[in-house]
Amino acid sequence: MYKYMTQNIYGGKNCSQITCLSCGKVSNRYEDTLFLSVEVKNMKTLNDSLDKLACEEKIDGYQCEGCKQKVTISKRNIIASLPNVLIVHLQRICYNFEFDHNEKINSRLVFPRRLNMKQYTIEDISNKNGAQNETDEIYYKCDDYYDYYLVGVIVHVGSADSGHYYSYINTVRDGNGNIARYDIKNEKMTKSWLEFNDSSISKFNVENLEEECFGGVSNEKERGGMMFSWGRGEKCKNAYMLVYERKIKKPMKIVITDKTSVQDNPNVISYKQEERAAIMKKYDLTRYYGTNEYEEKCNELYQSVFYDVEKDEYYKYVPFYYNNRMIPKEYYMKVVNAPFENI
Repeated sequence: MYKYMTQNIYGGKNCSQITCLSCGKVSNRYEDTLFLSVEVKNMKTLNDSLDKLACEEKIDGYQCEGCKQKVTISKRNIIASLPNVLIVHLQRICYNFEFDHNEKINSRLVFPRRLNMKQYTIEDISNKNGAQNETDEIYYKCDDYYDYYLVGVIVHVGSADSGHYYSYINTVRDGNGNIARYDIKNEKMTKSWLEFNDSSISKFNVENLEEECFGGVSNEKERGGMMFSWGRGEKCKNAYMLVYERKIKKPMKIVITDKTSVQDNPNVISYKQEERAAIMKKYDLTRYYGTNEYEEKCNELYQSVFYDVEKDEYYKYVPFYYNNRMIPKEYYMKVVNAPFENI
């Protein structure tokens, strides 16, 4: 039943796009992913790192299938589908080929509490490159689809060879339908951050993110060898992974294990693999959020059953925040609220 749970939450899709600079032929190769990994070295902000990830690279001597000759192409990595929860890995531990060892990059990297990913998606880049017509695989969603809020940071303190990890987490994790109840303008919710450090749980002031997570040069000598690089004056505690959550979620895909219960259902939508993109686009709620059609499209989706011919698999979609939880809500809320009782 919960076969796609990880994909429902963290699953996205990247696209390796090749464009022939002679005939203009565009080739897209898609790959499922659970996180983004971006460079830190020589970067000042997270957007700089994302720009580097999506930047074009020119390659000579490529055999183009369109013009049947060796040409110069442009290659880039862009995002084809964004996840409900976006994990960003910061490449702070890298291999130094000059000195033949791993090293920790402690340079300052600024990241925002609100992140818009639209400019890194295949639909936005295709539109900027002059492809005006949408396809079954490349099309715009609602503006809220691209907006994320920072909800967690994993911090590494130490060097490339040794260190310690701990986390800062915003503990607001509930919602209604496909809409998270987190509101960046709600002071109570923005102050619901906790620090999880081994067995210790304490309150964390999110206004201290810069000091605790951005890295860079320190003007004060911090106690403890792991906290401070004495030779270069760098902070050795800095963000290693970022967790961003979208307020507007995509529904959850749930496998129907009892096939006999749906085989005669008039709402079964059967499709082959080559038809999948068109089906997914038709029922993609992120296209309709904020319009008068949204509720109607929600009802249509939740009443439908899908049958993947190649996989011989029936499944349906339910709201991201739905009542049939793996953990009953009363226990879930006890776990969420428990830390506050002891702080």
